[in-house]
Amino acid sequence: MSESTRMLLGLAIGIILMIVLVSKTKVHTFIALLIAAIVTALIGGMSPADLTLADGTVQKGIVTAIEEGFGNTLKSTGIIIGLGVMMGGVLEKSGAAERLAYSFIRAVGKKKEEWALAITGWFISIPVFADSAVVIFAPLAKAISRVSGKSIVGLALAMAAGLQLTHCLVPPTPGPTTAASMLGVDVGSMILLGAVISIPMLIVAVFYCKWIGKKIYQIPREDGTFDRKKFKEEYIKSMDQLDELIGQKQLPGLWASMAPIVVPLILILANTVLGFVGLSEGPLYQFMELVGSPIVALGSATVAITTAASLSAPIALQLGVSPLLLAQACCVGAISFSYFNDSGFWVWNGMFGVSELKDQVRCKTAVSMIMAGVGIVELLLLSIVM
Repeated sequence: MSESTRMLLGLAIGIILMIVLVSKTKVHTFIALLIAAIVTALIGGMSPADLTLADGTVQKGIVTAIEEGFGNTLKSTGIIIGLGVMMGGVLEKSGAAERLAYSFIRAVGKKKEEWALAITGWFISIPVFADSAVVIFAPLAKAISRVSGKSIVGLALAMAAGLQLTHCLVPPTPGPTTAASMLGVDVGSMILLGAVISIPMLIVAVFYCKWIGKKIYQIPREDGTFDRKKFKEEYIKSMDQLDELIGQKQLPGLWASMAPIVVPLILILANTVLGFVGLSEGPLYQFMELVGSPIVALGSATVAITTAASLSAPIALQLGVSPLLLAQACCVGAISFSYFNDSGFWVWNGMFGVSELKDQVRCKTAVSMIMAGVGIVELLLLSIVM
């Protein structure tokens, strides 16, 4: 059996084993992931321990690979999630999240919250790492759910859909930027096409989010738990009540409430702009990189895009297709099947109380497949004329 065949076989068996352990047994998800990773590596031919080759180089073993992979994940997202949870607590306890929710609903109108959050996510994820944005905007989504009476599942999933689309399709996020570089595509063209094809994908996704929010109805409580019963009479039914309700509560001002969200976003955007224009050295950039969440955090989508682009680049000319469409195809494929190996899958489920496997699949996994499906259809149609 060839090495490549062993690797593919190990990957297939590892994925199946992980799904079975999580869905059919009571094994904790973290343990299931470890077991699946070890089995995949053993079948693929990795040594359990590090090996020193004849030329003196060290070949990493399974234990080292898992340790480094786990460490890199914590390095890129651990601090962000920890600080984000702290910020969320401050926003909720101070009443700032509630103030933002009232202002948000009054600005966009009732029954449009999913669209507003989806569009917000679409814009925000261009300069901000998607997983970080989920953490940053979780308090706002929860507050909107409590105030409007809409399920947090539909609201948060719409926001995540917008975040995922531009994170995967629009430079300067690392995935599409890497794909453009490997396939020799102009970054400006990549930005334009990625933004255009993401719009139909977002529209279809929001309709699904509105539907699934009615099927999985839960409202976040103030204590951090989630209530699955419908008590809509507790929430606002009329826009006329907003001003009266705001006046009854001692809430902080709008600008003070926005500051914990807006200031980090400005710092992140400034960090991105400085790097984009070539000013990635010096004390100013280092300060921005320290206090702003770095955009270069690599998630599974970025790894998937990079892998697909590296495999496609050598055969791009033989395929006879537009390099721009091929680069975007790599990005669209990376959107699909958000599951156990996707950091965003766990961040979203944990933040919004989706704990049952069937609900997790109906939410994050399903919407990622829907968006990717729409994107594939768009690319096939574009390939006729490009």
